[in-house]
Amino acid sequence: MRKLFAALRIRASTLRYPQKFVLISLLFTAPLLAFYPLLAQHVTRIDRFGTGELSGALYLRPLQHLLQDVGLHQIVVTEYLTEQATSGDLTLAQTRIRSDFEALERVDQQYGAAWRSSEQAAALREQWETLKAEATTLTPENSTDRHAELMAAVRAFIAQIGAASSLTLDPDLDTYYMMNLVLRQSPENHRLLMDLLTIGEKGLRQGQMTANDFTQATILRNDLRASLEAMRADVDTALQSNTAGTMRPLVERPFEAAAAAQQQFLDIVDQALLIRRTSIDLADWEPFMAAARAALDANAALDDAASQALEVGVRARRDSQNQTLIVSLGIASVSIGVAFAIGLSLMVTVSRPLGSLAIATQRLIAGDMSVRVDVTGQDEVGQVGVAFNRIAEELDSVRAALEARTAQLQTSNDVGRAIALILDPAVLLREVVNLITDRFGFYYAAVFTVDDNGKFAVLREASGQAGKILKERGHRLELGGHSMVAYSIAKRASRIALDVGADAVRFANPLLPRTRSEIALPLLVGERVLGVLDVQSTQEAAFDAVSAATLQAVADQIAIALNDAALYAESQRNIEALNGLLSLTNDIARSRSLVDLTSRAMEHIQVLLGVENYYMALADEQRTEVRFVLERRSDNVVHDTTNTRPFGNGRTEYVIRTRRPLRMDADEAPARLEQLELTTSESKPGAFLGIPILIGDRVLGMIGLQDLDPGAAFTDAQERLATTLAGQLAVTLDNLRLAEETQRAFADLDAANRLLTGQAWERYVRRSGSFASEWHSGDWTPIAAAQYENHLPNPAQLLRVPLKVRGETIGEFDLLPADEREWLPEEMAFAQSLVDQVGQVIETARLLEETERLAGRERLINAINTRVRQTVNMDSILRTAVDELGRSLKAARVFAQIGHAGEIGNGHDRTKEKSDEV
Repeated sequence: MRKLFAALRIRASTLRYPQKFVLISLLFTAPLLAFYPLLAQHVTRIDRFGTGELSGALYLRPLQHLLQDVGLHQIVVTEYLTEQATSGDLTLAQTRIRSDFEALERVDQQYGAAWRSSEQAAALREQWETLKAEATTLTPENSTDRHAELMAAVRAFIAQIGAASSLTLDPDLDTYYMMNLVLRQSPENHRLLMDLLTIGEKGLRQGQMTANDFTQATILRNDLRASLEAMRADVDTALQSNTAGTMRPLVERPFEAAAAAQQQFLDIVDQALLIRRTSIDLADWEPFMAAARAALDANAALDDAASQALEVGVRARRDSQNQTLIVSLGIASVSIGVAFAIGLSLMVTVSRPLGSLAIATQRLIAGDMSVRVDVTGQDEVGQVGVAFNRIAEELDSVRAALEARTAQLQTSNDVGRAIALILDPAVLLREVVNLITDRFGFYYAAVFTVDDNGKFAVLREASGQAGKILKERGHRLELGGHSMVAYSIAKRASRIALDVGADAVRFANPLLPRTRSEIALPLLVGERVLGVLDVQSTQEAAFDAVSAATLQAVADQIAIALNDAALYAESQRNIEALNGLLSLTNDIARSRSLVDLTSRAMEHIQVLLGVENYYMALADEQRTEVRFVLERRSDNVVHDTTNTRPFGNGRTEYVIRTRRPLRMDADEAPARLEQLELTTSESKPGAFLGIPILIGDRVLGMIGLQDLDPGAAFTDAQERLATTLAGQLAVTLDNLRLAEETQRAFADLDAANRLLTGQAWERYVRRSGSFASEWHSGDWTPIAAAQYENHLPNPAQLLRVPLKVRGETIGEFDLLPADEREWLPEEMAFAQSLVDQVGQVIETARLLEETERLAGRERLINAINTRVRQTVNMDSILRTAVDELGRSLKAARVFAQIGHAGEIGNGHDRTKEKSDEV
């Protein structure tokens, strides 16, 4: 068989065009034999890509409604659990989902057998019933997870129906991209909206965002923007491909509404969550939830519109295919006959021009771009000749354009290489503007950046002599003025002036008189514009779409480099601030007094916070007066730390009284002071930042920062650093207070201990008469020493070492040297150390003796008590008691009597008297 076909191919290649045409005409009848299988295949295609897709689109509609309503139910449940929604709101949301399931059951009864979806629909209903029963008992976090699982199941069901109904294999561009929007993009966009809503809702409830939530929210925000762009691309492609124009009225407005609602939601996310991050205001809850609901509702409306458009497109294709089939069957036979006749008549007119066209094609392939063919007719062959000539001309121009484009791309690569290698922004910008003017051949290039106040575009670098002069002059353009730079910054878009004389929005610079065309391109990083790349040329209309795209790529690289440099500088500043704060914290933690604390704090505050005027004030607990313990002015004079004043109505007292920071810019200070009804001694208040010093619920005082320069203002970073500093000062001040109270307590305890020790030794000395010294009012007076002091050959050699116990002197040791010499310091120190150890030993001995004495007394008491208890009558008891007391106390006489003292011997019979002598 292969040999047969090979022989046929060889034979056919030897035939000339007329012979081939005749052979083809004869063989053209062969497909008629296979027409029936083609007809059957066409009918199958109509059923698969017409009827099947239409039923799939109808089946998807209740699933889309269910996905949107489950997301809204999650919001209502979360609000209900946080007491921001009523049970009626919850019932309404659940009613909508019940209606969605009823619609799903109806469409499943009609198409479920074909798609084998009834079992999954029932499982989805069971999953919803379980969630509904537990909705009010879950935590907000668990509720979010359970709803996410249900929505994921709905999205999986949607994908299954799309695949089963051949929607994912749609052959036409308009319905395919509309299907992609319905099956993939819109459910994914809904998931991203719900995830971002969940994170934002958590941040609003907690008042701040964790680092992980902040990162996830940023990623979701970017994914939503990408999803919106993908949806826009699908919609544009579908509408452009829909030649009948039936989809545009259904989809265009709902998509724009959904895009606007989603963008508004993203703006609120940026403002309320990502920018504030650690200081989220709960007041943003309602705008945030309203924007989220609006975005979800708009997304649901877009789903309905896209589903209807998909249905319209599929119906139209099915009807068109049916009509095409009928018409094709009618004209097929007629067309074949007519084709034979017309083909034969055209055979001669086609063969000759094709020969010359083949020769010209070979020359063109060989690289001869000047080759052209002679066109003698206006038929198809003539049009092919015209097309060939046009292709040759376009190839010639494309080659020239490619060469220019290659040079521009090389320049862009050089700019990128310079950005990667040069770290200094000033050197980088100078290199970039010179590359632009040299490689592109432009007249002038400059880079402007927005100043800190957002009022001017300041020239950072420019090429040529004119750029040097403008930079030395500090050239800048007002952002609200009439210039292309200001326009590009305000609109965040490029602007091209092909003829500068006809462009009203342009600043005419006298140093650049040869400028004929100009382009301004914004330096964008995300939604933030850093400045503008301005390029000027001496030729009119010098900037086409290609050069503008290349320059925009260069501008984007410049923006990234400037942003990276700014982020690096900011990170360095943050590191320096953290290091300074750590050094200050470690330093003030070692403070041992208030004076020491203020002295240490003064060494760091100016460097850490970048201010020259600052003070620290403390308030008493009754708030009757304010004491300024540290006050520094820009004259480098530290004022009296004992300066006090009555508690009044100034800025200092306001911060202490309200326990809240007070921050005022220089421009708003007078009006703000008047609004708060505060007084100040400053004639020009200037910028002010006051931070309370708090320890728990107690306010100890405040830190005040001032900047008297016009237009001065304190930043958020300075306020955060000052707040951290106030917290450290509060801890140190409280520690100083506790240390002072502890020292007083230790002093009182030591005095009491010394007193008790002295009294104990006084009683001990009086009991034991064997010591040759006496105790007088807490001092020991030696007796034996007086007997030999006057008989010493050299009394000055006597070394008297005090004997101390717990700081109380209870005696002394007198030491005489063996020879006539003076005592050495190390000998005296050794003697004192040894005597101190003796003091500890005798104190231990005294305590042991005292303990034994008390124990003996207890044993004696127990023995007497035992013997007394052994008697049974009154006389025996008294006799035993008298004997034991006399023997124990060594008393000469012991008497015992019963009765009141005033009644004994007065003749009263109510008492009994007994006296015994020992």
